[in-house]
Amino acid sequence: MRKIDESVFQWLGEQLAPPAPPDTSQIDTTWTPRLNPKQQVAFDSTARYVLCYGEKGSGKTRGLLDKLVRHAYENNNALCLIVVKQRSMATQGGSWDELIQEVLPTWRDGNRDRDGRFIDNGMGLAFSDVSFDANRNELVWVQNRFGGWSKITVISALHAEQLRARIRGYTPSIVLVDELTSCESKIYLTAIAAQVGRRRGISGPQQYLAACNPEGPSHWVYKVWWEEAFDDATARWDTDYEKHHIPIQENRHNLPPGYIENLEKLYKHDPVEADRMLRGVWVDRPSGDSLFRDVFSIGIHVRPLNSDGIPHRTERLCPIAGHPIIIGMDPGTVYNAYAFMQWLPPIAGVTPWETDMGWLVFDEVVLTKRKVFYHQITPVLMRFVSWWRSQVSGKLPQVWISDTSALNQFRPSAQTSESAYDVLEIERVYATYRERYGLEQIKIKPTPKFAGSKAVRVRLMSQLLTQNRIIISSSCVHARAMFLNLESEKQKPGEFDPDKAMTPKRSDHIHLFDAITYPIITSTLEPQKLLGVIDENTQTVVKSA
Repeated sequence: MRKIDESVFQWLGEQLAPPAPPDTSQIDTTWTPRLNPKQQVAFDSTARYVLCYGEKGSGKTRGLLDKLVRHAYENNNALCLIVVKQRSMATQGGSWDELIQEVLPTWRDGNRDRDGRFIDNGMGLAFSDVSFDANRNELVWVQNRFGGWSKITVISALHAEQLRARIRGYTPSIVLVDELTSCESKIYLTAIAAQVGRRRGISGPQQYLAACNPEGPSHWVYKVWWEEAFDDATARWDTDYEKHHIPIQENRHNLPPGYIENLEKLYKHDPVEADRMLRGVWVDRPSGDSLFRDVFSIGIHVRPLNSDGIPHRTERLCPIAGHPIIIGMDPGTVYNAYAFMQWLPPIAGVTPWETDMGWLVFDEVVLTKRKVFYHQITPVLMRFVSWWRSQVSGKLPQVWISDTSALNQFRPSAQTSESAYDVLEIERVYATYRERYGLEQIKIKPTPKFAGSKAVRVRLMSQLLTQNRIIISSSCVHARAMFLNLESEKQKPGEFDPDKAMTPKRSDHIHLFDAITYPIITSTLEPQKLLGVIDENTQTVVKSA
């Protein structure tokens, strides 16, 4: 058997060994990297799982790389691991390149202004040239405060099972997973997190950090940090999980001139990518047949949003006093949809439209695939009207609008042996409970209906969305789902029918579409039906739940 030259092992050991001890005399322990406000919050976080997400160019990865370097300096023999799906994501202008070319030199030499001029002298931190470990992964040695070295290295794993195998050989004290939403499986969290926390001699938290652009609420990353981290039973968040929206507005001073304007041009005709990459909103992409995919944007049409750019959980839009509550109705036996709306003129500080009239959708009642009788659902609607009137200082007249089928649909009554038209049954139940809720008598008004009226309503809604003349309360989750997912009728292969392209396909979403668009088409063809007593009294549109 051929004997291996022992000098090879000696050379390999020298390559993998840390450099000679660094000089600690020039370290300025008072120095800190210059961070934007939200970067600083994430930088200071001690949570076990920290997610930073945001628009392109927001600096989300940069802040976490600074956090990685601080961990390397403050701990003896720390192992800092950067994980990406593909190596090129880190080395071709990605997180590893940013670490080597920008972050570490900043810690050594100092922060710079936008023009590249030094504004301080840096920490004086020493670090080695890039070398490779036994698996040919790039690594760099970083000086620590104990007079020794800590290590930062990068690995890639294209598939979850590949990651599961590769990560077993590491016991990192901190991990940064870059572009987390590009990773298709939760294994990119669980397999890595299982290795973090076992490294001995580490002071302070051993953390899992991640940076990403938003995808949609159906993505596993969203489900972990927004859904699984919240306990519905206790209404409390798991403090091990933190998520931070790093907004691009805070990072403008670090971006080249025209960068944001160029992004706006790129995503001008793609509202989903515009929400994700320009506003940091988590939104799923509608199907290719979605009717409003090109015009509906959560970032533009839903209010209020929280600081993360997500529809607010505890605040909602409320109606404006002096303008009628308009209830769009699509009643039925097992599908019921009711939209609470207002048709408003421009109101400074309230409506995004400055001319013409626009629409506010502030509440909804949607029941699908549940058999509900009118003597059950009508009092619910009446309670909604009564409650909103108790919340608003001023008059709120009410107008109920339904399509003509509810006026000629004849079905047995649930409370009597007689049969009745849908509208007459609803009005009869309303009259029975009217005094209990302190409400005036009503007469349900029919919406205009004619051949092709559905396509007309689709066009009217598209026009309102395009002109930003409709806003939807963050509490109206069914309305958001409808705008994102309502699809057009399928086309025959090889043919295109423009009427089908503007006709909604039967689905659970169509009922709320009808309820919302009945008042809208009425306002166009028979606006006198929506008139009520109008006062000058107005108020703020946002109210805590």
